[in-house]
Amino acid sequence: MSGAISSYLPMALGVALSPTAIIAMLILCALNRAKTSGTFALFGWIVGVFGFMVLSVFLASWLTPQDPDNPSILLISLRFLFAFLLLFLAWRSWKTRPKATDTAAAHPLRIDKLQNLSTLAAFGFGVALVFAAIKNWPIMAAAALDIAQTAPTLSQGITTALLFALISSLGLMIPWLLSILGGEAVKTGLAELHRWLTKYGNTIMAILFLFLGTKALLGAIEALP
Repeated sequence: MSGAISSYLPMALGVALSPTAIIAMLILCALNRAKTSGTFALFGWIVGVFGFMVLSVFLASWLTPQDPDNPSILLISLRFLFAFLLLFLAWRSWKTRPKATDTAAAHPLRIDKLQNLSTLAAFGFGVALVFAAIKNWPIMAAAALDIAQTAPTLSQGITTALLFALISSLGLMIPWLLSILGGEAVKTGLAELHRWLTKYGNTIMAILFLFLGTKALLGAIEALP
């Protein structure tokens, strides 16, 4: 399992660095909803990532050949596809980043809607955040391929998928914990982080996609027979 962890850790952190999801949690914290809506949104995020990963690991395990010396052409093709998707997302994020002369863009999240979330709606909102971020799809799928090929059994693959989901929740979990345990000074810092992510989120994601895409491309080339 240690081999799988070292392989998927950068991708789990890539899912964790989801600016829209982090901003949503920061808004909930600013509205003093961290203990209620924030908790259920965080739980929904973990369940969403875990569910996607379990399904993907199961499918990848079914596609993975038993003979390691005879790699599946389909799996290799999928690796290249995910790598090129990540590199495309790097280019797209860089091209759509705010310019220095731009004013701070209004974020699409509706604060009034977040303020009135019920616990069930907050859970569903957390799940929706996972899949609303298109960049998460190729990252999680590529990680599932790595897990399926390094985990010796399906049960260990599912356990690794759970660890992936927990690591991928750090982007939401850290501001959630800080808001619950901290005071007004922490809330001021979280508000500043909100403004910073709104301005530089695309630049951060471009760099992240470039790193993950390059890593996935090298892995695909290495898997060639």
